[in-house]
Amino acid sequence: MRKHRLIVISDLAGGGTQWVLSRLLPQWLAAGHRLTVVTLAGKEHDAVALDPAVNRIALNMMASSGSLLAGIKNNFRRIIALRNLFREQKPDIIISFIAATNIISLLATIGLSIPVVISERNDPTRQVLALPWQLLRRGCYGLAEKVTANSQFALTELSRYVKQDKLAYVPNPLPQPSTLVCCKEKFLLAVGRLHPQKGYDVMLSAFANSQAVQLGWRLKVLGAGYLLPELQVQCQQLGIADDVDWLGYQAKTANYYLKASAFIITSHYEGMPNVLLEAANYALPIIASASCEGAKEILQDKHSCLFVPAADIDAFATAIDTLVLMPVAKAQIMGRAAQQVVQQQFSEDAIQTAWQAIFEELEYV
Repeated sequence: MRKHRLIVISDLAGGGTQWVLSRLLPQWLAAGHRLTVVTLAGKEHDAVALDPAVNRIALNMMASSGSLLAGIKNNFRRIIALRNLFREQKPDIIISFIAATNIISLLATIGLSIPVVISERNDPTRQVLALPWQLLRRGCYGLAEKVTANSQFALTELSRYVKQDKLAYVPNPLPQPSTLVCCKEKFLLAVGRLHPQKGYDVMLSAFANSQAVQLGWRLKVLGAGYLLPELQVQCQQLGIADDVDWLGYQAKTANYYLKASAFIITSHYEGMPNVLLEAANYALPIIASASCEGAKEILQDKHSCLFVPAADIDAFATAIDTLVLMPVAKAQIMGRAAQQVVQQQFSEDAIQTAWQAIFEELEYV
């Protein structure tokens, strides 16, 4: 039977969660379901293109709040707008992504008898929300029919305030990597929005303190964000402005993964970062913050990834030296070890099966 699935997400900008959604929607369309995607932001933020068959609704309600009172009022308006939309659209099920949007969606459905499945995409122990949101996450997540997370570590934390039978592990899907043959270049690749969560200030300092520049390596960053001017000033101060390429948001990243010789992620907190999985999928040797708890569950330190304590500049610099000085054959072995792990666990078919199991359990098929 054709069902109406309504998906709520803050925006369709170029983040990892948006990428995951872009992989799920075609499969759901192919299964014959009617799809509506609702964003709190306006369409001007879109970087992810949707199939014309998907009903796209932008509420354009993401204006920043200048005070606590203004924030309360703005979020109340968002809840009312979503509630009215849910009544109008009459979906069979609502699927929401990311913490604050999950909370707003759950509050908007109180009393409507519409099942809600929410998706937690970060590590709840390290993603410290503003106090009201922290309390609301604990108080509201139990209202969902199902709470999914992309790492077992996150599920363990969520089990503190969500019943075990409501929790489900749904990892991020991975596409098959390009089979194009490209010559490797001497650069470290970093991918992700320019946001404090990602620890780019740590990355730049570690890169400057390592031997990479002297050995002819570059750092290439794919990602956009408001921190760009600040990070460019930091590069100038560190004397590496000519050694770092700020490439902005890129919809197609395959060639960068193919040409890179190594990958680095310095996030202060993550769930299961898509970009790290993509790097592993392309058999790149990886340096990762130990705060990427989901990755630590599956990749072995010093065998398939070099894990470094979050925010430890000296440790990251040492890890960079390890990779840039590593014999090519050994680096290839490390990359292939990571690739083997992720390709076994994160195929698109496996992820679709995980979502289908949730819908079947809710008798929504």
